[in-house]
Amino acid sequence: MVAGEVPQHVHRSDPPSVGPLPPPLRRYQSQHSAVELGPQRLQVADDPVLKIHPRHSQSSGANLGRGRSRYPLAVRFVVLHAHPQQDCLNVALRDGVVETLERGGHDVEVVRLTQSEWIDGVSVAGAEGLVFVYPTWWGGLPAPMLGWVQRELAAWIDGTADAATSPLRTVRHLVAVTTHGSSSWVNRLQGEPGRHLLRRTVARLCAPSTKLRWVALYGVDQREPAEMSAFVERAATEVASIAT
Repeated sequence: MVAGEVPQHVHRSDPPSVGPLPPPLRRYQSQHSAVELGPQRLQVADDPVLKIHPRHSQSSGANLGRGRSRYPLAVRFVVLHAHPQQDCLNVALRDGVVETLERGGHDVEVVRLTQSEWIDGVSVAGAEGLVFVYPTWWGGLPAPMLGWVQRELAAWIDGTADAATSPLRTVRHLVAVTTHGSSSWVNRLQGEPGRHLLRRTVARLCAPSTKLRWVALYGVDQREPAEMSAFVERAATEVASIAT
């Protein structure tokens, strides 16, 4: 399988017919619907790798989306998002997390990881909260997100660089918000590679005593619209609660 492709046996079928979706999922079908990915080269003018959601942009340049907060206890969050579709449950999860954090007075930057493109690890340097929002494919992270971890954190993962210099050393809040087409027991049989990578490897590069908060919805293709909508709200609430 070419790196970055969507697993064919999971994603070739059409999404289930679930009827009208309630807000905030009216425009979103399951992120496990049919997708065909090919090579992509993004144009910086219209789809930069450092993709700041337009609702969250407050200035031009590298500091887009980081607006100065009025709140003295504001936490700087970086939300890493990886999904090829624009209208899906995964995007609703990302937007719900970002909007809830911003309502709480936190500074939020959204980084969209895309196929064959990378951001420099220093883009997350100084963050106190790091949130991974993604669909679980093949039991783990999507190829662009996994590639980012392997490429940008390799020196600290393999021990060639001092952990004290890790770009994640200021991260105190580490969260994964993810969905699974399969059940939880199937993911456990797979070894939960995505969860273990974040919990055992990425968390080790964060501030001392940082633990992974795991927020997951299993069997998403069999879920009712109300269940998906409830998960969007629960994910946003759980992420926001860790910074209070």
